[in-house]
Amino acid sequence: MAPWRTSAPLWSCDTLSVVSVDSALLVERHVAEWLRAQAIVPGVELHDDPDITWVVHPGRAWSNVGIMIRFTEDAAASRLDALVDRYRAHRRGMGLWVSPGATPETLPELLEARALRCRKRFPAMWRDLSKPIPRPTAPTGVTIRPVTDVDLFRTTLHPSIGPLTTPLRRAGFQSFRALVATSRTVVGRSSPGRARRLSARRWFFSEASARAFTTPT
Repeated sequence: MAPWRTSAPLWSCDTLSVVSVDSALLVERHVAEWLRAQAIVPGVELHDDPDITWVVHPGRAWSNVGIMIRFTEDAAASRLDALVDRYRAHRRGMGLWVSPGATPETLPELLEARALRCRKRFPAMWRDLSKPIPRPTAPTGVTIRPVTDVDLFRTTLHPSIGPLTTPLRRAGFQSFRALVATSRTVVGRSSPGRARRLSARRWFFSEASARAFTTPT
């Protein structure tokens, strides 16, 4: 993540070029759905509140995040204090995705007062699924196939998690394992692999039409 520079204006990384707030909201909702999917991961604490969706996770800092921030002016300060206190007790870093639809308008000042700095602006990427696109052709000599046996990544590096050499990486692997297992069977019934599709879409889409605010590292 690019560091936030204290010599720059408060929202120096806020140079958003939003096609439409509605389009940005589609991406924001998608990330929120990914956070909700984490509820089945052992050790995860999901808070799907009316004014923010946030997760306390045993994994790395960017698994401990909040999105869909819609605080009221009166409650914003106390709500942020509650989040910061919970993550401090969890002894993990935290991050918040601040989209063009986030409220209140005073949110950046409230975040800065709690040492949450704008670290980077993430552009969004989305596609209208009702419009067909040409079927892609795999490069010569490359085979693309679904992977359903997560144990392959005990010996083969996962592109996001990396080698399972630290507690945080092992926690990420366990999250991956739980999501894939749940996508196979939900309440004793065969599932059409929703978690795997959600994960695939998440990596296709950018993380947010948003600014990323994080605690100092």
